[in-house]
Amino acid sequence: MGAGLYIHIPFCHRKCLYCDFASWECRLNDAERYARALMAEMELYPGRPRADTVYVGGGTPSLLPPDILARILERVRLRFRVAEGAE
Repeated sequence: MGAGLYIHIPFCHRKCLYCDFASWECRLNDAERYARALMAEMELYPGRPRADTVYVGGGTPSLLPPDILARILERVRLRFRVAEGAE
C-alpha cells in the first residue's frame, strides 16, 4: 500500500482571506527557483516510494507555467512508483 503524494504550489493571483496554506500573491518570478527546490527535495527520499495518488494543490497550481509543471510531474514519475491508474 502506498501513500498520497501532495505537491504544494504556493502561488496565487490573490490571497484569499480564509486560506491557511503557505501561499503568496503574484510571485511567479520565483516559480523556477521553487520548482528546482521541490525537485531537489524529491531526491531526499530513498528508493522509489509508492504513491497511490498525486495531488497538486496549494495556492492556484494552474498559474504555474506548463513547462515547469511538466518537469515537476516528470520528476515525480522518476522518483516515485506511481500506481497505474492513480489519480
